[in-house]
Amino acid sequence: MKKNFVAPFLSFVLNGVGQIYNGEIKKGILFFFISLFFSVMLVAGIIFLCKAALSSYAGKAQFSHMAWGVMLVTVAGLLLCLNGLWSIVDAYKVAKRNDYKSKSLS
Repeated sequence: MKKNFVAPFLSFVLNGVGQIYNGEIKKGILFFFISLFFSVMLVAGIIFLCKAALSSYAGKAQFSHMAWGVMLVTVAGLLLCLNGLWSIVDAYKVAKRNDYKSKSLS
């Protein structure tokens, strides 16, 4: 299997691993921690939504929990997806460039 397809697949599985596979350690760690940050935001949004649902069930509706939950889930979900796509595309482009360089040197 060509390296061109291994790196983006690794980034698809876990953001940043494709960059590490390509030899770009700092960039891979950066992609990983950005994804981790947005994942924590997403979980926080889900927790807010659960709190809103539970308080609504108890008859003490908390609109602020619902608003924060929707906002965090929407923003974090979108940014997590964009970061993932960027990680995959970057891993593919760098792998393709490295493959081209290695063929031209041979």
